[in-house]
Amino acid sequence: MLEISSESVTMLSMRLSVRCVAALCAGLTCALLGCARSAQDHPQADATQDVAQPESSGIPGYVHTFARSRFELGTMVGEMNEYGMHKITGTDGVFATEIVSQAATAIPNTTPPSLTGNVFPGDARAQDDAVKSYFTHAGLPSNQVSSVTADETVITALDAGLENPLVIAWYSILHRSYDGVSIEDSTAWAILGRDGGSLEEQVYWPAMGADVVNRLRSFQAMLSQPETSNAFFASLPANTQAGALVIHHTAWDWAGAFAAEPCYRAVLGSVALCFDMTGHVVTLPDDSNGGADDAP
Repeated sequence: MLEISSESVTMLSMRLSVRCVAALCAGLTCALLGCARSAQDHPQADATQDVAQPESSGIPGYVHTFARSRFELGTMVGEMNEYGMHKITGTDGVFATEIVSQAATAIPNTTPPSLTGNVFPGDARAQDDAVKSYFTHAGLPSNQVSSVTADETVITALDAGLENPLVIAWYSILHRSYDGVSIEDSTAWAILGRDGGSLEEQVYWPAMGADVVNRLRSFQAMLSQPETSNAFFASLPANTQAGALVIHHTAWDWAGAFAAEPCYRAVLGSVALCFDMTGHVVTLPDDSNGGADDAP
């Protein structure tokens, strides 16, 4: 029988979280100690509420709230605003919402699922389908889901002295697009348990206004004409590899104003850059320099 130390389990639980910020993890301790005020019972989801709406003719978004979530929080303990997040805490984990961006992240403080047998039945594809259904029934626009992929989390020999890596969970990740154009910074992913409850999840699917769509249409029109398209590619740095038109927006944990920009994502050397219609590197407010300083 495989034996794994409590220290390894703790480390593995931390690895299950994608970019789990220290402030969110600290809320788990607060949940167990009951240091927050009493919270209401988990309300019923209402798919007619909390869907982010853009300006007219923009790109609709989706806000994943606790009411919509199937995250297995355990016994409710309380809720608070802390470190820029609204955190709902329970004995089994924390559901946190970024106050500015409205991104939602739910993380457990329990043993990894496959070590307890609490895994979704079937293979990764079965969970992919179930996660897509979960989020779209909650209100995420189904016509914006371009694909669903699975990403494994493993225990390595370094973690637990195993001869071979052991897969302990699968993340099912929804990828977003609009009119065939990837919206690369949006995400919705989850790990489901045997009964379809969510063991861990994150959703950031922001709305974008008509101005973003208008700039996207202009970029598409420019790339569709040989003369203007050739001029654009000639304006890029030498040795830029072929890329694709995308929509790039600020990250889920950005606490400033939201920004989104259509741009041409391509690799120069070993650096992925995003170029505007004039061939200049796009730099959003949460980008340090768009990677330009690292370019050869």
